[in-house]
Amino acid sequence: MADFKSARPQAAVPMFAPPSEYFRQQGRRVLICLLMFLIAYFLLLVIVTGLAAVFLTGGVLLLLHFSTAGATIAGIVAMLVGMMVLLFVCLFLFSRRTPENLCRVPLQAGHHPRLFAFVRQLTTAARVSFPRVIAVVPEVHVHMRFPLRLSQLLLQRGWQLEIGLGLVNSTSTSEFRMVLAHGLTYLSPYLTGAGSYAHRLNRIIYHLLYENESWQRSFRRYGRRYRLAMFFTQPMIKLDQVVQFVLRRLYQVASRSYRMFSRELTFRADMAAVTISGSGAAVSAIRRMEMSSFCLEHCLHKLSMLAAEQLKFANIFQAHGSLFRYYASRNRLPVDDAGLPRITDAYYENMVRSRIRFLDQYTSQPSREEREARFRALGIVGDMTADSSWSLFDGAEELQEHMTRLLYYQEAPDMAVSARWYSPRDFIREMKERHRQYELPRAFNGYYDDQPFLPLTEFSFLQMTPGEFAQYSFEQLYNAEAVFRIRRLLGDRQDIDTLRALADGRAAVSFEFDGQIYHTGQAPILLERLTAEVSQLEEMLQDHQLTAFRYHHTQALQAGELAVHSLISQYNTVIWQQDLANQLNDCMSQIIHYIGHIYSSSDITMEEALPYFEMLRLEDAQLRILLETLPAQDDLFGEVKPLPDKVQQFMKQDYTYLKDNTPLMDELRQLHEAASAAQEYAGNQVILAKKSCLEFVLALQ
Repeated sequence: MADFKSARPQAAVPMFAPPSEYFRQQGRRVLICLLMFLIAYFLLLVIVTGLAAVFLTGGVLLLLHFSTAGATIAGIVAMLVGMMVLLFVCLFLFSRRTPENLCRVPLQAGHHPRLFAFVRQLTTAARVSFPRVIAVVPEVHVHMRFPLRLSQLLLQRGWQLEIGLGLVNSTSTSEFRMVLAHGLTYLSPYLTGAGSYAHRLNRIIYHLLYENESWQRSFRRYGRRYRLAMFFTQPMIKLDQVVQFVLRRLYQVASRSYRMFSRELTFRADMAAVTISGSGAAVSAIRRMEMSSFCLEHCLHKLSMLAAEQLKFANIFQAHGSLFRYYASRNRLPVDDAGLPRITDAYYENMVRSRIRFLDQYTSQPSREEREARFRALGIVGDMTADSSWSLFDGAEELQEHMTRLLYYQEAPDMAVSARWYSPRDFIREMKERHRQYELPRAFNGYYDDQPFLPLTEFSFLQMTPGEFAQYSFEQLYNAEAVFRIRRLLGDRQDIDTLRALADGRAAVSFEFDGQIYHTGQAPILLERLTAEVSQLEEMLQDHQLTAFRYHHTQALQAGELAVHSLISQYNTVIWQQDLANQLNDCMSQIIHYIGHIYSSSDITMEEALPYFEMLRLEDAQLRILLETLPAQDDLFGEVKPLPDKVQQFMKQDYTYLKDNTPLMDELRQLHEAASAAQEYAGNQVILAKKSCLEFVLALQ
């Protein structure tokens, strides 16, 4: 294991350029806006406290000056309401409870001396105090957690450092240094001036308004448990909603200045991080973090799926590392000496992202492309070490296995002790087998991966003339530009759904579209513009796909009548299976919709729920008709695959979903599971039919 010197070769503390006067002025302006919000916040609480005093005083006066039963009851109720309002004020003002993270492991300096020395050197460079606690969590990030108390805003002491083991698992020490230095910059008044205090104050306010609901949950719990308490808790919850509405509207005004300043704050933090690590390490770090986050999410999702099969990982981070490398190999990315992928510019060339980016109320982060451009513009050369960040930890494997056990305790607490181990080798082998089985021929460059086969027209069967046929080639029809247009279309369709939701919504939200900032009121205009663009792109892609079929049909005509019959038969099989899969998707959506209506509201009565149960029975009948069709479709291309066990079990039973006005939870669950399994099964059959058809097309070349 490497010593600290090899893990941190730069011995000298870098010199940072102090923040400009303009940056300091912007930070002070934002800080003033946030302080003005706090003043309004306390004024509102004073008003609510005055309301409580009015109820208490009125109750006491009623008890002292009137002796009737009605006055006594009214006085007691008024005093109770006043005390509840005071309790609300105290809990709202002083409650700072954050969600408990079961997968958080504090580290000891004696057990990890290299890591603590590494952090100490960086905190010295950034001129911030050493963290009170250094802990590890499973995620792919570094998080600075400071006390959510206004009294400690001006103090740097007491903050805690959380290091994601997923980050450690996917970065070198140079990249890890960059990520850690970036986070430390936010805490350093020396590096960011008033921006450091504005960042922490904004975080406290955001938590107060959007994450601090523990007391409200307590009110609801007591209200459900005690009928009499509901009489008092419901008004308090309504009062909270009014107060939150007013404060959030005020915060939206105050946070606008912070959102714009937040971008400059991020760039300032990037500059400090690049000064320490170098431009190359900074670019590599954010790229690896992006890909690593995707791989870790997949592993965590797989964890719960394996639990249902009585299988479990002994070390999820070994599986994460294996998937990270496998994903790199599938994208033809080289790896360094530590087995970490080098993510090149070519990897992003055909990647399409959403044109919409929401400006979060807590912060507004620049895009990866913007940050990379800044990194390269700084042009700072740094040491690019190839050793893994695990070289900073002692007992790395034991720490990984301990975190894996905590993940199982949180995600799958009922995991049986007798569960069999599932190795990373089995994990990757299963994934390779699935890709081998369901991956479409690579010669098509992913053209048909997310695009359905279109219904054929009479024009599709018109043979190309020799001159027309010579204008096309297989490589030209399925080049990178054609594939990119499809991906652009899929992204634009999702953006249309987002814009439609924004146009129909009532909340005022700021967002970026193609790099420009818009508000909710402008969403209908953007929706109309994007819908027109999508319609034009759909027509273009439809013409292109039908032209491609004409090209392949002409090739089949040249090969003989049997080839033509096989091509048309297999193509129509895909069309048929696509239709069935779409019907199953619609059925599944309706089932989720009706079950959601039954359980979305705790106040729904059985009389109100009965129509939804009737609709579920209709969907049950429709689902059974569709399920009987699935095996028949398999015969069309010679592969008869058994239906999933949950589907077969569902077909053998007769469900009513309701007995004596009591919902049958097991039957509702089995309906949902059967529909979901059938939906996945039909989707896989579409892919297999596509694969068979495309392999035949490829054989014609």
